[in-house]
Amino acid sequence: STLGMTGAQVGMVRGATHVAKLVAWPLWGHISDRSGSIKFTLLASLVLATLALEMIRRVGSEPMLSFPLMLTCAVCRSAMNAEWPLVDAATVAMVQKYQSSHPTSSQHTESYGKQRLWAAIAWGLSSLLVGFSIDRSGLPIVFLLTYIAVSAEILLVMAWLPNELKYVKPDDVPQSDSPWMSTKLFIFFCNLLVISIVHAIPEQVLFLHLEQLGASRALQGAATAASVVFEIPVFYHSDALIKKWGTQGMIVRAQVALAVRMFLYYLVPFDKPWLVVMAQSLHGFSFGMMWSAAVPYAQALAPSGREAFIQSVLCTTWGTVGQAIGSVFWGVVCDMYGPQTTYLWGAMLTITLLMTLTLPSWGWVPTPNVPKIASCGSLNATPLCLPVDQELASSWKLSPRLSLLELMDDQHDMWVDSPKARARAE
Repeated sequence: STLGMTGAQVGMVRGATHVAKLVAWPLWGHISDRSGSIKFTLLASLVLATLALEMIRRVGSEPMLSFPLMLTCAVCRSAMNAEWPLVDAATVAMVQKYQSSHPTSSQHTESYGKQRLWAAIAWGLSSLLVGFSIDRSGLPIVFLLTYIAVSAEILLVMAWLPNELKYVKPDDVPQSDSPWMSTKLFIFFCNLLVISIVHAIPEQVLFLHLEQLGASRALQGAATAASVVFEIPVFYHSDALIKKWGTQGMIVRAQVALAVRMFLYYLVPFDKPWLVVMAQSLHGFSFGMMWSAAVPYAQALAPSGREAFIQSVLCTTWGTVGQAIGSVFWGVVCDMYGPQTTYLWGAMLTITLLMTLTLPSWGWVPTPNVPKIASCGSLNATPLCLPVDQELASSWKLSPRLSLLELMDDQHDMWVDSPKARARAE
C-alpha cells in the first residue's frame, strides 16, 4: 500500500515469489551438492539476493511505479535468496563434524536444535527492532538494516564456515537405493506438507480474528512473542528429547500439540481474546519439536551427495508450498464459515493425518500378522524395536530385540524375510 499497489497486485507479487522459491530453492541445493561447497553457494545466494533487494529499493523509489518491473525484481529476490535451506544444511553438517570429532566427550552437548534456537531469538529481536525503526524513520530504514545484517553474515561465512563440509550418516540408518529420494522420505514430505498447511492458520486467520474481537496491538504482539519465546527451550533441549523419544516420536508429539493448539483457538471465548496467548505458547511444541526432528530425520534418509538438495526440498515443502496452499484454502474457509470453524477443521485435519498417514507409515499402528512393536529408545531415526524369535536370534547371532530399521527394507518396509534385512543382519 505504501508503494500505491492494489490488493490484487500485492497478492500477485506474493504468489509469484512463492513460485520462484518452489523452483529455485531445490536448484540451489542441487548446485551446492554438485559443487561440493555450501560455503560458496551460500555466499553467491547472499550477494545476488542483496543486489535484487537494491533493485527493489530503486524501483520503489521512482515517482511512477512500474508494476511489471517491481514484480520482476521481487521474483528475482525470492529466487536468489536461498539462505534458509543452505544455512540449515550447513548447520547440520557442522554439528555432525563436531560430534564426530568429540565422540566420547562429556561436553558433547551440541545439536541442530541448540543452533536453531538462535534463529528464533534473532526473529523475535529483529521484529522489535524493525518495528521500532519504521515507526521512527520510515520504511526505507529496513533496507539499510538489511544491508548491515547481510554484510555481517557474509563476513562470518567467509571467516568461519569451512570450504567443504561432509555429512555423517547414522550407523543404523540404511542407505537409500534411490538417487534422489526414497519412498520413506517422500511419504514424510507428504506428511510435512499437510502439517505446514495447518500451520498457515495462525498466519492467515488468527490475527484477523483477533482484530474482529477488538484485541489491542499489544495483545497481538504478546501472542507473537509467546510463539517465539516457547520455541527457545524446545530447541535447546531437542537433543535430549530426540534421545528419549526418537525423531519420529518428536514429530508425532508435535502433531498432537498442533491439534490441541487448534482446539484451544476454537474454544477461546469471544470476550476473552487474551486466552489466545496461552494457545500460541504451543507453537514452541507444534513447530519447535517438529522442525528440530524433521531436519536431522530428512538428512539421515537423504541419498549420499543429495543432502543440500533434500534440505532445500524440506524448506520448500514447509515454507513455500504448504504455506501458499494453506493461505488460500484457509482464507476461503474463513470467509465462508468463520474463524471458529477454520480452527476446528485444522484440528480435525491434523488428527486425521496422524491416524491415517503418520502412525501407519512408521509402523506405530499394529497390523495383522505382524509382531507387536515395542519402544527401545533408539537414538537415531526411530525409537521402535521389534521382538525377534529366540531361535532366529540365536542362529543369526543377534540380540533378542533389534532396531526396526535393521529389519525393514528401506524401499518396501518388508520384515525379517527381506533379503536386504537378512544381509544387513548377517
